[in-house]
Amino acid sequence: MESEVFLPHLEQFMLSPLVIWVKTFGQNYGNMPLDYSELLDGVVLNKIMIQINPKATLPSVNKVNNDPSQRILNLTVLIRQIKTYYLVS
Repeated sequence: MESEVFLPHLEQFMLSPLVIWVKTFGQNYGNMPLDYSELLDGVVLNKIMIQINPKATLPSVNKVNNDPSQRILNLTVLIRQIKTYYLVS
């Protein structure tokens, strides 16, 4: 039952402007399908922020592998990257 409710929303999200924007970065996502889990762990978005602001000196991020604490760490690094970009630029 839960998946019946979640899947239409997931499909709609994967067609959203954010995901389309993410696909414009790098050769990996131009023609290949982007998986929701790749966005969820924060690695892809951190790589994009490094492309946008290569001067950022923040810790690297790692694949989550179903570890919620690693996901939180990755998203914390992403928030720092965004803040740094807007405060310094």
